[in-house]
Amino acid sequence: MNEYTGIRVGMPERTDDDVANRSYTPHECRLRDLTYSANIFVDVEYTRGRQIVKRKNVMIGRLPIMLRSSHCVLSGKNEAELARMKECPLDPGKYFVK
Repeated sequence: MNEYTGIRVGMPERTDDDVANRSYTPHECRLRDLTYSANIFVDVEYTRGRQIVKRKNVMIGRLPIMLRSSHCVLSGKNEAELARMKECPLDPGKYFVK
């Protein structure tokens, strides 16, 4: 028996190990030629012999995040907040940064 019991996509965050604040913005991704993406996590149940093994929050990859989607840091921001993040308030989003 092998089964995924829960699948989640986190919020966009950088993969650098040497930073205190792991969150980042689409603007930073554009400047640094990075993909604006988030980790994909799963909960897994599998059988090893006669024992059922359960693992939680296993990272299985990364998923590009669409700008202005519910997982994007720009979602729900007003014009002033977007300006502080160096994002254009007129940008409608609905695309990926890579």
